Amino acid sequence: MKSKKLIFYALFLFFFVIYIPQLAFGQQNNSIPINQSLTKNTSRPIDLSGIYLSNNQDKYFLKQVGNSLWWLGINKNNSQVENIFKGIINGNNIIGQWIGSPLKKTIDNGSMKLSISYKSDKNITINKIYPYNKFPINQLIKFNPNIKATPKFMVTIDSIHVLIPRSPIYDVITAGLSVKQGDNDPVAGAEYLASRETNANVTPNLILGPFEINKKNNSLTIEYLGMNKDDSSVSSMLINLKETLIQLSDPSFNSYDISNPDQANSIISSVSPGLLSNGCNGVVFADKISIPLQDLKKILTSGTYSQEKTYLGTESPPGCGPISKYQVKWSIVPIQ
Repeated sequence: MKSKKLIFYALFLFFFVIYIPQLAFGQQNNSIPINQSLTKNTSRPIDLSGIYLSNNQDKYFLKQVGNSLWWLGINKNNSQVENIFKGIINGNNIIGQWIGSPLKKTIDNGSMKLSISYKSDKNITINKIYPYNKFPINQLIKFNPNIKATPKFMVTIDSIHVLIPRSPIYDVITAGLSVKQGDNDPVAGAEYLASRETNANVTPNLILGPFEINKKNNSLTIEYLGMNKDDSSVSSMLINLKETLIQLSDPSFNSYDISNPDQANSIISSVSPGLLSNGCNGVVFADKISIPLQDLKKILTSGTYSQEKTYLGTESPPGCGPISKYQVKWSIVPIQ
């Protein structure tokens, strides 16, 4: 059975590296001067070729020739081609085109930009750069089958479904996510999602990680917070939201239930009054989830773990519509 898989991969890599790129992209000359290729502060460029795991555990076979990079994505069951990519390496970035599997009835495709994070020849991470977010994978990590890797994971906000907007006229969402391991300092991120007047289903780009399981970190705390706030100073709003999440991760707030809209408003008013103001602005969802280490280990051995929950807001001021209702889905995604 193993030999059949090897033959399968060999055939696909042949078509992937030689035949498909020429068929899909022609005989273009996309060369870039070699001094712009990714290096590790030496005269020898880094070779990205190898096997990578995506953030949903699919396998990616990468082949670099000069400054050109091809890959073939195979699903985690080794049973189906997911996508094909051809790109050009320019410094620490990769720019290229991808196409979904030709074997599927519906084939997506598009442009994509990625960034390369290099720590060693065996420790390379490739991240998708927003807003090139149509491609379904966010991160690739080089895989070394000879090393027993420490379990790693990422935490993501997958979707925000606006069932009843807080402001029916101009619904503006800013969302934040933080992750804290044990007594470590929390890691936080925030994103401005702009007006959602015509789109009730929001796909944010809130992804934190990778994190490693460590015996010293006896728990995992996940927090997220969503605000409806029409604010021209977007950058200060994002900073304010991240700082609020970091403050709320302090154990002194553990007795509060921030998923309760009244308690969330009360706590945020005391911690960060600038986030709340008059009008239709206000908290539309907030939550804090603590996961013991043993439960986290079970989650990571079972694959991606997701939760979806609906949050009611506080009573809106006159003219701002009924009590809001937002549905949030978040996930813990193993990556090794």
